Amino acid sequence: MDFVKADDMLGPYFTSEIAAYQDAIGKSGRDMVLSLSPGRVLSLAHLERLRSNAQMWRVSDDLWDNWDDVEAQFARLARWAPHQRPGTWADADMLPLGRIAHRAERGPERLTRLTADEQRTMMTLWCMARSPLMLGCDLPSSPPETLELLTNADLLDVPKASRNNRELLRDGDLVLWAAESTTTADRFAAVFNTGGETLEAAFPLGDLGLGERASWDAWSAVEAWSREDARPGTAASGSVSPASGLPGGVLQCAVPPHGVRFYRFS
Repeated sequence: MDFVKADDMLGPYFTSEIAAYQDAIGKSGRDMVLSLSPGRVLSLAHLERLRSNAQMWRVSDDLWDNWDDVEAQFARLARWAPHQRPGTWADADMLPLGRIAHRAERGPERLTRLTADEQRTMMTLWCMARSPLMLGCDLPSSPPETLELLTNADLLDVPKASRNNRELLRDGDLVLWAAESTTTADRFAAVFNTGGETLEAAFPLGDLGLGERASWDAWSAVEAWSREDARPGTAASGSVSPASGLPGGVLQCAVPPHGVRFYRFS
């Protein structure tokens, strides 16, 4: 056995039972991952105890394929992301993508009810927060679009090798996250729109963690879902050119409802 999932352990927090699981694993003579859930009332006060006894712990109740469940994870992951470290991970729950409810625990068998933008938002948020990525679907009968979501190389580099993952800004429907690569000089930024209308946003590059005087002379950027060049004035970016009066060190984007723009800066 390699993976043990212990349910109903965190709300309330069952201190002695969790320690007993870890004690039994320790006596087994081999490594196993202990995953604890659920965690809707899980407090950071338990952080050191969790790190000592488990490798994963859920930070919410069961997550399903509806926007309210996804949106609720923003605040939770903003609290937990700064505390992620190798071997001990706050878990935002499985990804309800593709064909789910194969045996219909809740609702009929179906393709996920999340829109394409909501699916990209969920994948991006989970990666930026370095949540474990576990798939909650029947993969063989899921559409090709599901595989495209799961194989975005730029996005997957964030959970593989990044640091300083954090929420930088929350202003109404606008949420901004940033992170830094640990293997290159690259930086990552995700602009989320949790509202129901398209959102226009503009950020000085310095506000994205690229340095106080960062400019497009020093950085290039690609929006990883569309593969568009993000530099102002480029044909693909849809951005306003510097000649319009915007300074050269500004990222400008339009984010669809419940959507995201994810940028890799090099």
